[in-house]
Amino acid sequence: MRKARILVVDDSPYVRRFLREALEPEPWVAAVEGATNGQTALAKALHAPPDLVTLDLHMPVMDGFTFLRLFRARFRAPVLVVSSHADLENVERAMELGANGFISKPEDPYRNLDAIVEEVRAKARNALELRVPRAEDGGAGRGRHPPPRDFPVIAIGASSGGPPGLQYLLSALPPTPLAAVLIAQHMPAGFTEAFAKRLDRVLPFPVREGREGAAVGPGEVWIAPGGRHLTVDPGGRLRLEDGAQSLYSPSVDRLFETAAAAFGARLTAVVLTGMGRDGAAGVEAVKAAGGAVIAESENTAVIHGMPRQAAATGCVDEVLSLPEISLRLLELARGEPLTGSTALG
Repeated sequence: MRKARILVVDDSPYVRRFLREALEPEPWVAAVEGATNGQTALAKALHAPPDLVTLDLHMPVMDGFTFLRLFRARFRAPVLVVSSHADLENVERAMELGANGFISKPEDPYRNLDAIVEEVRAKARNALELRVPRAEDGGAGRGRHPPPRDFPVIAIGASSGGPPGLQYLLSALPPTPLAAVLIAQHMPAGFTEAFAKRLDRVLPFPVREGREGAAVGPGEVWIAPGGRHLTVDPGGRLRLEDGAQSLYSPSVDRLFETAAAAFGARLTAVVLTGMGRDGAAGVEAVKAAGGAVIAESENTAVIHGMPRQAAATGCVDEVLSLPEISLRLLELARGEPLTGSTALG
């Protein structure tokens, strides 16, 4: 990787200094330049195009949304939104405009600065891989290679408040993940197809609704169709079940239980925000099969019901904030061992 020129766009002197000091020591960084608003940043980009931009959304003169629209009309360099977890809906809007990911504001109260420095460096390095344009083949073979036999599998369950968090987590993955991702998000029929298509447009790897008989392989994301359960057969192929009579549909428990039986110790299950206890039985199956379990912490979960019920089973290995979960999944998708350094309990 050639050394990168990074443009930090933020009206806060503290944030600009924090990001500069986090990134300048990295051997892959050539220079870090700052701008106090979108107008100044656009002028600097037109004079000397950056390789990576970090972008605040709320600034005077020209805000981050306007800058992003104008920047994307001229440049392909990746853009990482720097914002608070509480502003995830605006982050989601920014990704629709062409942002490539999200990193936490240094002021986020539930995170120590060392963890945020780690996140900044990891996600900036990861985003720079996006300088290679993705192949456009309609999504059918994007990012695919002959799958190794032991690729990791990530299964994620979410309910209320889940879609922005899911988009945030997926945006942290590398352009060609070494892991497969399976998602059960509580949504009615008809909504999940549009959700999958929207994610497929903004992410560099294929994201699709689950379909009967599809083989699970690395570098792809499958989302359970609304009103149906996404399951995995012993041979590693997707199966769909009618969820009309179920309390929770799509069922996180059914996804976790069947994925645990199919993938064993290769599986990492993640329980995100949501009401109720869907996923609690599933995490017990994951642990019994030798897999790992992560639950979202109360600090970032919109509704802490599902993660709390999962943790109550005693089968959760780590309780992490959403940004910390994103780093865990980045490690898995890169084929790196989980470090366990940010466990909260």
